[in-house]
Amino acid sequence: MRQAILLCLAIAMAVALFGCSSPTPTATPTLAPTPTRVLTELEAIDAEMRTNFSTVHPNCATDAPRPLQPGERVNCTQYLWTKPITRTEWSELFPRARFFLIGARRIENLETNRNGYYQDNSVVAQQNGQRYNATTFEQLLNVNDVATSDRNLELVAKVFALMNLANYIEKDIIFSEWGNSDWPARFGQHYNYAVTGWTQLEGNKFQWSFLFRDGVLVQARVVVREQNTGNYINVPAGVLRWPNVDYLRRTP
Repeated sequence: MRQAILLCLAIAMAVALFGCSSPTPTATPTLAPTPTRVLTELEAIDAEMRTNFSTVHPNCATDAPRPLQPGERVNCTQYLWTKPITRTEWSELFPRARFFLIGARRIENLETNRNGYYQDNSVVAQQNGQRYNATTFEQLLNVNDVATSDRNLELVAKVFALMNLANYIEKDIIFSEWGNSDWPARFGQHYNYAVTGWTQLEGNKFQWSFLFRDGVLVQARVVVREQNTGNYINVPAGVLRWPNVDYLRRTP
């Protein structure tokens, strides 16, 4: 009996001295979230193109197309790659823009195109999170605060031409014969400037005609004057489509 009393007294003293709190649990360390890597401009364009042109539809390469399923989309563009590209003229007129060449092929029926495709490259300019091409050329001029004048008309014309020569831009393009023009344009007007551009691919001589009015590019067109000239690089006929440009300013 005495021993039991002593044991109870010992327990009571321990509780008084040290308390009855439970052991503090060990805190679990919090792991910092893994940062998401932001895509570069090149990677973003590439990812977008791969999404837009994922798979070429089998109907594109056959003369006996199969019936389409409900909601099925026919895509005949084979996306290849995106790469940065520079030209002296672009850097001079638009120093803050980055230019990219998008490689693509338009797949066609072998019965109508013996190559089975034609090249369908395009040039885009990226600036301030916005993308521009030849059809939005005026917007690209505006965002860069470029006011056309007699001092830069030739440069503006060459920059526009280069953006429309995406199938030829990876090799030399040499301009010459910049001067006045009086070719008929639309609505009873006349083009007032012209320039010739020679492409190393195929050796074509393209003549570009421009109508500038009050410092604004109003109309532009291109025709082929000569083929297979100079020290050119031969390309199978029909692979590189000529630029089809009949530009008309759409904004007031």
